[in-house]
Amino acid sequence: MHHLLLACPFSRQVRHEVLSWLRLTCLPPDGDASLNDWWPSSRQTTPKPMRKGLATATLLTAWMIWKQRNFGVFDGAVPSVP
Repeated sequence: MHHLLLACPFSRQVRHEVLSWLRLTCLPPDGDASLNDWWPSSRQTTPKPMRKGLATATLLTAWMIWKQRNFGVFDGAVPSVP
């Protein structure tokens, strides 16, 4: 799970793109940290009105990465960031 959601280059690119698109000021998690390590500092650096958006984006991005992985495993799809 750590590799799939945080360390995988595809996942890292997806998280970077999502945070950039949403114009959130926090850095994406690096491949070494866990989400539990990344979350408190990211929440702290995100302006208060945008924290719900950060929470939603974090959970939704993990879900979509998981779905993309399953689509690749079971249907032979090639990973696509867009």
